[in-house]
Amino acid sequence: MAQFSVKSNSLQDIINIEERLAGNLDRIGEEIHNVSRSLGFQIAAKEDISRQLRDAADSAAACWSGMNGMASALQGVCSKYENSENTIIANLNGGNAEVQGVGSGGGGGGGGRGIPSEANGFPEWMEWLWKGVGVFGGGGKLVGAIGKFVTSNDSTAAKWADLVSDVNKSGWKIADAIKLSKKEPEIAWWRSVFGFNKNSFLESIGESTLNWQQKAQHGWDYGIKHTLREFKTTKGQIKQGAGILLSLVTNGISNYEDYKKGEMSEGRAVVETVSETVVDWGKDLLIGAGVTAAFAAVGFAAPVVVVGGATVAISAGADWVCEKVCGKKVTEAVSDLVLDTGEKALNAVGDWIGDGAKAVKEGAEAAWNGITKGVGSFFNGITKGFGKPAFA
Repeated sequence: MAQFSVKSNSLQDIINIEERLAGNLDRIGEEIHNVSRSLGFQIAAKEDISRQLRDAADSAAACWSGMNGMASALQGVCSKYENSENTIIANLNGGNAEVQGVGSGGGGGGGGRGIPSEANGFPEWMEWLWKGVGVFGGGGKLVGAIGKFVTSNDSTAAKWADLVSDVNKSGWKIADAIKLSKKEPEIAWWRSVFGFNKNSFLESIGESTLNWQQKAQHGWDYGIKHTLREFKTTKGQIKQGAGILLSLVTNGISNYEDYKKGEMSEGRAVVETVSETVVDWGKDLLIGAGVTAAFAAVGFAAPVVVVGGATVAISAGADWVCEKVCGKKVTEAVSDLVLDTGEKALNAVGDWIGDGAKAVKEGAEAAWNGITKGVGSFFNGITKGFGKPAFA
């Protein structure tokens, strides 16, 4: 009987090491570039040194590319092995192949991983299920938050951060629903808690005599201004501030995990956390306003649950399309585009300023030396204690 064993968990450890090394090489290359751009202008043979540093940075980039390729190739091999193993296990009916999984890795005593780690958790579609449940007002948001926490395959820290963020959002929604049911007793409390009450703005705009373009404009303005107005009250500031802060924590945990894996530098992790939080907030604001404008244009007084469902559907659809095209969700793709573009622009400006600053500095030094020598000849060395200015 033929026997074979692959310790895929050991392969994954090697992949992680290669990815960390690739991240380190990327940082080293960038640091060499920074050194090249920061060379003092009085260093002899600066151009020659700068050229050698650029060559070294290019070599580091080539090494990074090779190491990254090795990690990707090994990850592909590991995935194909696990998929093949699962297929064999599923179709095995007394054949000659014996596949050894966890804990049976031959004489080594270590454990190959019989099935992928994600197969031991919950399917990805459950995340979408809980997002769907979450559109049913504050009550649905709370149920969805608990369900997502229980079935999530994320790290413990990420799961808790998501839970706290979702509970915070559901708490505000439930509080508003209870307030509404007290203000308008004819609306059953459960309808407002689970989002089955009508959107009051859409109901009023639907009864107006405005044309569809005017209604759409009012809907868009309402969607934007309703959120921005909350920053004018203490309660609104607490609500918006808590949401932004918790989003910052959630994004921070995700980027910290990428930093620990060597996939980004410490500075990049911090800046990306802030930029992703800003993009998240802006994306939700714009999509929400767009959905409100669309319902207002057609004069449909949609229940809160329908408005929320449309908002989530558009956001999820945009993420799906963006992930298929760019390999990233909208928030990460927009954040990376802004940061990468900004970094390239700053580097270009830095190089341009560096060349101009050299001539300015040399001219200023020559002028200062001429002034101090001239004054010194008149005042018998009075200026000797002054030295050169700070920019010299």
